[in-house]
Amino acid sequence: MKQASGRWYVGKHLYIVIIGFLLFYCYTLVSSGSTNVVIPLICGIRGWNESLVLVGITIAGYVGALATLLFGWVVQKKGAKFVSSICMIIAGVLLALWGVVQSMALFIVDTIVLTALAYGFQTASCPVLLGGWFPRKKGIVLGWATMGIVAVDITWSQFFPNLLGSIGILAIFLGMGAIYIIIGILIATTVHNFPEEEGRFPDNIAEDADKVREVGRQLAEYKTPYSFKKCAKTKQVWQIIFGWAMLIMVCVCFISRLVPRAMSLGYDLSFALKLLLISAICGLFGSWFFGFIDQKFGTKKASIIYGIFTIVMLILCLLMPFGKAIVWIASIGIVGGMGGIYNLLISINIQIFGRWDFVATNRFVGFIQAILVSSSFAINAIFMNTSLGYTGLYSFLIILAIVSLIIIIKTDDTMIGKKD
Repeated sequence: MKQASGRWYVGKHLYIVIIGFLLFYCYTLVSSGSTNVVIPLICGIRGWNESLVLVGITIAGYVGALATLLFGWVVQKKGAKFVSSICMIIAGVLLALWGVVQSMALFIVDTIVLTALAYGFQTASCPVLLGGWFPRKKGIVLGWATMGIVAVDITWSQFFPNLLGSIGILAIFLGMGAIYIIIGILIATTVHNFPEEEGRFPDNIAEDADKVREVGRQLAEYKTPYSFKKCAKTKQVWQIIFGWAMLIMVCVCFISRLVPRAMSLGYDLSFALKLLLISAICGLFGSWFFGFIDQKFGTKKASIIYGIFTIVMLILCLLMPFGKAIVWIASIGIVGGMGGIYNLLISINIQIFGRWDFVATNRFVGFIQAILVSSSFAINAIFMNTSLGYTGLYSFLIILAIVSLIIIIKTDDTMIGKKD
């Protein structure tokens, strides 16, 4: 066995965290991370109907949900490394096509397949990879890895308009596609599903070498009892979905309409982009903060704090028309916590089911989570096309957040999966 330093943030373990960060980033870039700025600009350049493209993106999310089931099954059979590497390489090719296709219909088809692959390398694979390497340090590790979600708004959404004017749409997407392919190749050649497979210790904490080797062998052969049917009958699975995953949907509903909402209040695009940028930068701290709270006080307590905080921020959203300061506070609060709730969702799943059975429960939870997140675009469309508008939308999100908080409080987080 290789020497363990006791520090999760060094050597190969740090490398796995960076891979997790990149997978979160790449997933967000082709899903919700492009709806505020990138998709509208592409539609404007090519003369496409933006509303129809957004309908296609909504459909892509539902297809991604089904893909999570398929890729989750493959992860159980072949491992997270196999699925994430293959999906990243193919996704790179399809992302490059964003810079080429001139047909709106072909672009939508490309986006649907690309989104399905994104759910494969992120939702179905990334949490399993991180959970396998960091079963005890999951809170703080996920705090760093989920920074990839908000990093998209700091980089991609901000730089895309300038890159569009300097190098053009073709060069942008050919370059991004190449990066995806390179990451996929790196995963295929340098990553293992579990640290034991390459003679390392989970969390980089030294244990009895013979025991670790035996655990590695058992992990490779383990057959989880959590079938799809058993997951559907397990109360804690549904509590995770409607407690934690529904809060993700609430956040996506808000964030995906942040720029249009700012402009509807009379602010210009420059201010709206600055709002998105500063909020996302604060989100880096938010991801780390909730990971720290998770590691220090436990996932459930951290989640209750997050739920209360989100409800307060959503109430402030109703008051946005009354001042710029409120716009800033509410936006920073919700966007700043976005990485945190993804962190806590994965963490509570590992907390309850352990790294042995998490592979199976993540497949089921990821499937329903994808449906919920994809529904955020439909929810926004419903409210934006009625007299209820943003007031109705934010009121509805407050109700959902309260329901989620109640479910979180009532969830028993005792581990029921197989223990190490």
